[in-house]
Amino acid sequence: LQTYAGEIGKNNFTLPLKMKDLALYLGTTPETLSRKFALLEKQGQLKRQLRRIELFEN
Repeated sequence: LQTYAGEIGKNNFTLPLKMKDLALYLGTTPETLSRKFALLEKQGQLKRQLRRIELFEN
């Protein structure tokens, strides 16, 4: 996510893929991806609303 944010030059963006497709691309399941997003959100590293992502500096 940070690499993509760096490429587009923004810390908030809409994911270019649906969660199901992103999970397939990453070689994981949508459930696992959802859990990882929830963990990152709990840690304060990002905020997510559907496909909209906002990354925070640590």
